[in-house]
Formats: sequence, C-alpha cells, structure tokens
Amino acid sequence: MTCDAPAGCGDTALGKEITLTAVDADFKLAAISIVDSNSDGEVKVNISALTHLVSVLIEASDDGVTADTVTEKSALIASTFGIDGDITQLEPTITNDANEVAAKDNATELRYGLIDAGIMSALFAGETDDSGVLSSKLAEVAADLIAHNGAFLVIQDEDDSFELALSEVLTSTAQLRELYSDKKFLKRGNNDSWDIDGYGVTVDFFPLASQ
Repeated sequence: MTCDAPAGCGDTALGKEITLTAVDADFKLAAISIVDSNSDGEVKVNISALTHLVSVLIEASDDGVTADTVTEKSALIASTFGIDGDITQLEPTITNDANEVAAKDNATELRYGLIDAGIMSALFAGETDDSGVLSSKLAEVAADLIAHNGAFLVIQDEDDSFELALSEVLTSTAQLRELYSDKKFLKRGNNDSWDIDGYGVTVDFFPLASQ
C-alpha cells in the first residue's frame, strides 16, 4: 500500500510504500457488492476505506447481508462524502501519483480518491510510527460507526479515544488539492471548485453534515 497522506504516514512519506506485512500484518480491507446475474461469474470490485466501512455496517445490520442492506449502507457512506455512484464499482484516483491526478477525467473518481487520502491522513495524524496504526484506528472508526448507526462525528470532540471526524478528512483533501494546484495539475477558478488543466473536470468540496 502507498501512503496517500499529505503529511506522511507515521515514518513513511507521501507516495512511499507502506510494507504492511512488516508494520501492520493485521490490516485488511473488505467490500460487499451486489453481483448482477448477467455477470457470467466475472465481477470487478474496488476495495477502499469507504467500502470497508460499508461492509462493517452491513454485517452489523439486523438484516445481515442482503441486496437491500448493501444498497442502503453503500448509499449512506457515499452520500456522506458527496460521492455519486456505487463505491465498489468506481475506481478512486491514486492521489499520490501526479500523473494519475493530471490524467483523470472523472470528477467523481477524483473526489473518491481525495476522500480516501483524507481518511488515511486522519488515521495517521500525530503518529510518528506506522506500526499497527491502520488496523487499530480503522477498527475504532468501524466500532464508532456501528454505535452511531452510520453517522460520523462532524467536528472532533474532547474524547481521548480516536474518532474520525469529517472536518479532519476534508482538511486533508484540501491539503492535497493545494499540493497539486501548486504543481499546476489543478487550477482554481473564481469559486470553490478545482479543475484539471486541459480536461475541464470540476471537483467541488463543501461542508458535510452527519447523517
């Protein structure tokens, strides 16, 4: 896995590989998707931090894994972060690769990639070592999400335990878009949107409220 966090992932810099087998052997991500009957047994599912959080909500649901719970929980997480579409089918942009960012012509997948990077940044905030961070903190996020029926904390509170706040995720996505704007891969117009030079893709970031 590559570090997507603007400030780095513990002792791993942005864009560098995190050797999970060495530093976080317990880390794993999951995804649950609906398989079309016409798929002929071939299914492509993208796995991310967001699909993992959807999967834990589905598995914690009283109804278990059904087509309805998959659709409902996927839509809940996607709408929280302003992502249109099926997050298991969308391919989040690799935001640590400037060429990927510059070439992307899909605003939704670019936003998805920036949100994923923002989550990674929030998980590693204040950490000087990357050992065990992803698995332990993501487990705390999942537990909080289940306890609050899929609602995220909007602004960080005074609780001593780790909690993922939407404000922290959006701050990190803003840092990334500033980074690529400085490198001329993104340009800012006269409003709060960002375009990819030469492609006309706009990515809007706006205040989010918990569901």
